[in-house]
Amino acid sequence: MDRYKSKFTPKRKILRVHFEGGSEHHHISKVEYEDQETLEKIDISTVEMIKFIKESSCKVFVQVDEEKVEVHVINAEPKYLRTKANGIETDNLLNLETF
Repeated sequence: MDRYKSKFTPKRKILRVHFEGGSEHHHISKVEYEDQETLEKIDISTVEMIKFIKESSCKVFVQVDEEKVEVHVINAEPKYLRTKANGIETDNLLNLETF
């Protein structure tokens, strides 16, 4: 059983990220995601994605092979996105393809 499915209902899979002013999590200014219902690929600002995560019951994730890892909002100033710190570099937002 995919342990991801038991945790939350997927909505948006982040495919690529865009950096401005550096290469750390807080420099991600846009993300490209795939809507899991329509399969449409859309790019939006990180601010918009943070708002979606905070206001929606659906979740955002990255996927490496079959493993899906949830994306969280870090409540720093400014807020930013990151995956769970789990020691697996390949599921890190910083390791996604850029645009």
